[in-house]
Amino acid sequence: MGLPPYLRLIVIKISYRYPEDTYQQVMERYNAHPSTINHQIRSKGTIKNIIDKFESSFTLLDLKPKNLQKPATEEEMAAAVIAAAFLDPHTTTRKLGLDSGISQMSVVKILKQNNFHLYKMQILHMLNDDDADRRSDFCKWARDMCHKNPEWTRCIIFGDECSVHLNGEVNRQTFRVTEVVIST
Repeated sequence: MGLPPYLRLIVIKISYRYPEDTYQQVMERYNAHPSTINHQIRSKGTIKNIIDKFESSFTLLDLKPKNLQKPATEEEMAAAVIAAAFLDPHTTTRKLGLDSGISQMSVVKILKQNNFHLYKMQILHMLNDDDADRRSDFCKWARDMCHKNPEWTRCIIFGDECSVHLNGEVNRQTFRVTEVVIST
């Protein structure tokens, strides 16, 4: 049904206000209504379908049918998903779902039921032996900059939202560089 629910409500109101009317008369009253100028109904079958649907389900919304297909967590699908995850543990649940023809949520459910633990790789920084020296050098450099220009600290913006990978790739998705010019 192509009509939005508020227009279907007009059809239902007309049919209950004039219960003796035929579908043809309900359609004529609907098309004469000032709110339906851009949404005219040309078939009394549409009127019949709207009224029948309302009387059987007591709703004006298009509801999806429930449980037409069996869930994808049956044993053979579960075995296929587990085998694919075992062969390539670095694959994503989205890719597993696309390859096996089931939803991503079903893949997640199968993996959790079979004690596969999903996790996201995170890049962590490791301290090196020369980190203390570099921190000390940075502090001395910052002190010297403050002596040269006391307003220098207003130009610094610190953030921790940038990832640098081992291959040199930098994720600048939330990394912003801002420059403030201070007149001296």
